[in-house]
Amino acid sequence: MHTTFDPHPDALHNDPANPALLDEAAVAAYEAQQFDQCDALLQRREAVSPLTPPLLNLKGLCALATQRFDTASHAFEALSATDTSFAVRYNLAYAKAMLGRFAETIALLDEPILAAMPAASELKTRALYLGDRPDDAITLAARYADDPQVGEALRGLLAIALFDRDGQGDADRPTDRQAARHYADRAAHSADGLTARALLLLTDGLPDQAYVTFGDALALSPEHSRAKLGIGLALLALAHGDAAAAQLDNAVKAFNHRADLRVACGWAHLLAGERRSARACFAHATQLDHELAEAWGALAVFDWQDGKPESARSAASRSWQLNPDNPALSLYDSLRLAVPSPDAMFSETFDARIKNVAGLWARHCARFRE
Repeated sequence: MHTTFDPHPDALHNDPANPALLDEAAVAAYEAQQFDQCDALLQRREAVSPLTPPLLNLKGLCALATQRFDTASHAFEALSATDTSFAVRYNLAYAKAMLGRFAETIALLDEPILAAMPAASELKTRALYLGDRPDDAITLAARYADDPQVGEALRGLLAIALFDRDGQGDADRPTDRQAARHYADRAAHSADGLTARALLLLTDGLPDQAYVTFGDALALSPEHSRAKLGIGLALLALAHGDAAAAQLDNAVKAFNHRADLRVACGWAHLLAGERRSARACFAHATQLDHELAEAWGALAVFDWQDGKPESARSAASRSWQLNPDNPALSLYDSLRLAVPSPDAMFSETFDARIKNVAGLWARHCARFRE
């Protein structure tokens, strides 16, 4: 429990607009981690006269502590007009990153600040990665990964970025997965490092071990969006439909643009016997990405089993045009050829095949693709 933060309560009560007393009380409130009170005192102080540079800095720090990143950005932006220190620039870059303004973060963290503050490389790497510049993120992170001033978080993020790049585009990069393992092993006490290790386990066909490791990552960082998603994908690969559906429905909210994850949700709901939810997920996936063959293939499987052969054939035709080799379409073809009509009973065969396709799709979704 924090003690009172006001060093002179009677004096401030008797003279509530005294700038010096307000300044001292605001600093004391911040040091006592009474951030709401600090903010209230700064507002009173600002009503008397413009905040001095030290108080602008205090306002920004208080806003960061309470995750009011827009307020923090404005405060550090105003402060940077007179204070060009690396600390102020870093705090401004951090606030902008939390607002999703990655290009501004990248611009602020230039070579001079990286030379003076190597730890800033983690923030810039994260901004590059989230700002759709994964190759630049990997290049920067690899440059600082062995710097003694840089912690495990950078190496963990580098491992995730390398894992995601593995197998994409340039066929002359066969070592990305090996490098991802290397950096994940060197970041075993960070949420990103554990998440990278779990992703590797999942795509190695070891979903039970991946599930445990994703849990370890979440123990360190409960809101780690990639680990929360990974738990759901591991449950899907383990064919735990009910648990996978519940986890994925929540986790995919952080990745609303990804149609492939909606397909994963659909398989989970289908395994759980929640047919209406499954079809809604598959249909949503086709709306998010009209070119995703697996979404159309999943619809074909669903409609065939639901006794709608014409609708199933239409979806299957679309899936085949986009990618004739996708697993969902193969499942549809095997089901269609195995029974004389969609009304035939083949629940055990269907369940076994659906679990196989769901597991394949879970491993596919583990990696973020451009």
